Amino acid sequence: MSSKLRRAPAALFEVSWEVCNKVGGIYTVVSTKAEEAVRHFGENYFLLGPLRKKNPGFEECLPGSQDDLTWQNFRRAASVHRLKCRFGRWLIPGRPKVILIDWEGRYNQNQMLYDLWQDYGVDSLTGGWDYVEPVMFSSACGEAVAAFSKVLAGDSDGQLCTAAHFHEWMCGAGLLTLKRIDPSAATVFNTHATVLGRAMAGGGRDIYAEMDQINPADEARRYSVTAKCSMESAAAREADCFTTVSSITADEAAAFLGRRPDLVTLNGLSLCAIPDYSADRSEPQNDKKKILLAVERLLHRALPDNTRILLISGRYEFHNKGIDLFLDALAQLNRRRGADRPPVLALLAVMNGHRGMDAHALNGAFEAAGENEGGPLTAHRIYDAANDAILSSCKRLGLDNRRGNPVQVILNPAELDGSDGFFNMDYISTLCACDGGIFPSWYEPWGYTPQEAAACAVPTVTSDLAGFGRWVTGGGADLKGINVLARSHPP
Repeated sequence: MSSKLRRAPAALFEVSWEVCNKVGGIYTVVSTKAEEAVRHFGENYFLLGPLRKKNPGFEECLPGSQDDLTWQNFRRAASVHRLKCRFGRWLIPGRPKVILIDWEGRYNQNQMLYDLWQDYGVDSLTGGWDYVEPVMFSSACGEAVAAFSKVLAGDSDGQLCTAAHFHEWMCGAGLLTLKRIDPSAATVFNTHATVLGRAMAGGGRDIYAEMDQINPADEARRYSVTAKCSMESAAAREADCFTTVSSITADEAAAFLGRRPDLVTLNGLSLCAIPDYSADRSEPQNDKKKILLAVERLLHRALPDNTRILLISGRYEFHNKGIDLFLDALAQLNRRRGADRPPVLALLAVMNGHRGMDAHALNGAFEAAGENEGGPLTAHRIYDAANDAILSSCKRLGLDNRRGNPVQVILNPAELDGSDGFFNMDYISTLCACDGGIFPSWYEPWGYTPQEAAACAVPTVTSDLAGFGRWVTGGGADLKGINVLARSHPP
């Protein structure tokens, strides 16, 4: 670890694609720790994220407002450096300061990628727009951090120590840009999952059994992730401090990125944001009734009061998140569950592309369905539904929501933010209303979903291929209520 980070910094710039822009688990990482970061750094904690058409939770600070004194010098610095930014607060616990960065039209794409190759050996030749856009965003963030840290240093007569924390390969170019502009800046690179590990595991490979035999460059070409892997490796190599979220990912990073992390920073949860229903579950029971009523409206029939609700959620990675295993288990349950056992409602809260609610389904399209006819699996209009992995698997496995089935399955592809159009409940309320959270991941560097379920007093299943599962079995938590499924395949 670099000596630049031996002293605790008095100011921190934290850069993530998921600041006010929910995509996956990093949103939870950043948003749930913000209150503690504000408590530690005070007004010298700044989050940088992408300026989008919509940035939920962002409250802009307009010139002349009471909070504007913080931003006046930053605005002047942004103007000098031709940086297009919006300044404000994120309306989450802690109300951290946020700078949203607009990178449109700022860079000559070819020149920018050539400079990254010349300066740091980053191979961007095969990178598509899903690579180039984050590179431009994070490069602008690197410039912004350099400019704004000089403002802070000037305000403190050079006595303020600052650090910049970059999350995932999407922000790697920001770290490299900052290093080029201001080599004295202290930098942290945090990988939550390696690009290659995620790609190979998603293809069904057992990366932990093969770890010693894997050639990262060859496999990156095979899975068409060379550009992202190259950026990730360069950022890990050049960072003053390299961190990851679990011991299982530390081994992966050492093998694929060529550097073992200096620190393993386990992901945590802010329990003050999670209701305690361990003793009194009357509110979750009321929410459970709301879920059953919504599903009954879709299926046009009543569900028994003793129906057990099982939930799986997370990024739409069919194999990595164990969705395939979950559906296979449901199919077996559907064939074997006796009439004397409570029926099961399986909720798949997996965000995916859709065109909104299907009013036709909710207004009686299946009302006349007979005993041997299936019911709808979703209340939303799914993009390319015929090729959707979840819907196709349900059809193949006989999970068709017939009246006589002991297992009913509902896919909700919309974000559970209280306005999804079907349940109209936020994710935590939905989770707390369930009887079990099932998260049998094949590839999971940490695993917020089972951790959140346990925190909500909901029995949960995780796996020993998840960082959280490894932590639990290593003595990190009481196993009561947490089942760790054995999915690892040692060589």
